[in-house]
Amino acid sequence: MDRNQPALQAVSAAATFRWGGQRLLPGGLRIRHGLAVALCLWTAAGHPPARSDQVEMADGRVLDGRFVLLPGVAADPAADARGNAPNGTPVLMCDNELTRTMVSKRRVVKAEPGIGNSNVERIKIPQRIPENGRRVASIGAILGTTPFDEYGRRILSIGTAGGRIDVVQGITQITPRWASVEGIITEQPLLLDMRIATSSIPREVLKRVIDQHLDRTDSDHRLRIVRLFLQAERYDDARQELDEVLRDFPDLADLATQRKDLAALAAAQLLDEILVRGRVGQDRLALELLEQFPADDVDGETIEAVREARDRYRRQQETARRLLDELRRRLEQLAEDDTRREAAALVAEIEQGLSFAALGRLATFERLGTDPDMPADAAIAMAINGWLQGASSADRNLKLALSAVRVRTLVVDYLRAADRPERDRIHASLEQEEAFDAPTVTAIVQHMRPPFEAPEESSAGLHTLEVPGLDGGESFTCLVQLPPEYDPLRTYQAVVSLHAAWSTPMNQVEWWAGMLGADGLRRGQAGRNGTIVIAPAWARERQNSYEYSAREHAAVLAALREAQRRFSIDTDRVFLS
Repeated sequence: MDRNQPALQAVSAAATFRWGGQRLLPGGLRIRHGLAVALCLWTAAGHPPARSDQVEMADGRVLDGRFVLLPGVAADPAADARGNAPNGTPVLMCDNELTRTMVSKRRVVKAEPGIGNSNVERIKIPQRIPENGRRVASIGAILGTTPFDEYGRRILSIGTAGGRIDVVQGITQITPRWASVEGIITEQPLLLDMRIATSSIPREVLKRVIDQHLDRTDSDHRLRIVRLFLQAERYDDARQELDEVLRDFPDLADLATQRKDLAALAAAQLLDEILVRGRVGQDRLALELLEQFPADDVDGETIEAVREARDRYRRQQETARRLLDELRRRLEQLAEDDTRREAAALVAEIEQGLSFAALGRLATFERLGTDPDMPADAAIAMAINGWLQGASSADRNLKLALSAVRVRTLVVDYLRAADRPERDRIHASLEQEEAFDAPTVTAIVQHMRPPFEAPEESSAGLHTLEVPGLDGGESFTCLVQLPPEYDPLRTYQAVVSLHAAWSTPMNQVEWWAGMLGADGLRRGQAGRNGTIVIAPAWARERQNSYEYSAREHAAVLAALREAQRRFSIDTDRVFLS
């Protein structure tokens, strides 16, 4: 029996939910039967379909890999030797050979044993691996790496308690999910075995390394590369590789039909990525990709989904133009010059700030305010109230709406005020406004821009904040990286990322948002998922460990508060890293 089976059997007893066995492609598109058969032709002959053991969690996550039950997150071998091992095994660990995830087995709703995964493409890269040497059990901050050369080797620089160490590494195995990178023989070899995601290695690098060890004149060897990219769900790379195979081996022309299937898979994957970007507020990029979406060899279902998404954006653009035209027309119909002048300032703000995210604020105005029988002052009032307080505000009193505009200005001044007398003066002015009440102020604060201006960015989306220290103590800096197409009128999730004692806040920004590219942009996962990265410099100079002090605790919280004053952060979605 597989050593994973006891763990799966133990957790499956609590599983009561059922799930379907169909695999979904990106965008929710099911693999067609013909396509599934075609893909099977590329798997290693004689092997059953690959599938890891799977566990479904109560929150909907699905973990796959090899599972084992543990007594806790941190094992204590000494306690086990003394017979003091903790009772029970409440922690389930999933090892997918790239990462290890530990969860409570109480949160498991279904456990399903898998069958062998012997058809997973694994390409061995011969390297001179030392049998003896210093073993690296754990590493600190990664200070830098050189690119992989054609032999799959690089130099990894890491920070340790004893200082910087440069390790010569080589790729020893490439699979669809991960690549094994180990220390190779040098004058002072280190035994270091790492895994990096294959998705993080560009196609050109993988090809250059693999070509050193596969025979490019052998079609079977070349198709192994196609299978590798296919199983890694890098469909566009697989299609490009297959094109080269078809060009070099004309006798494999029957595989040309499967090229179309790869194009369909790549299109579905691209559509899924476009929808992700749209959900996190990167609408301009999403629309641009939809307008340029490749139509060659794409199935009708995907083309229809692309057309619907593109037309939805176009309708929103047309709606925005129509509503702005209607606002200008209604503004001209106001009889009183002072009222028209005051309302014009807010209409100009709407014109400047209207975006895909903010368009919904004018929903009530679109539904009711564009009625020809609606008085101009009532229509303008609905637009202003919607812009200030959200679509649910439908008050038609223009005088009250203009008062709400002044309330917002005074609220911003109050939040910016540095002393009590100034705040008391502003509060007295607020008391004079007709719109000043708790529900109105609450709605205004929820929908307004952050009260403080952001400092100038040093690179695309990167800002440096000066954060006051605890009780007037020494201040410190904090880096904030914004996602692409940041819009202060929508809220974003945030990650507060703490650097290690031997690293820097910039290392944390680069970890989450990616390295700065030649075009001045970062293309990491934080930007892709619409996440703000907050990286405070919590440590003093030459501090080599976390001291659990009030100063350090306050530094993290103060950095978050300072970021919230200047950037639009959803306080219900702040994560610590």
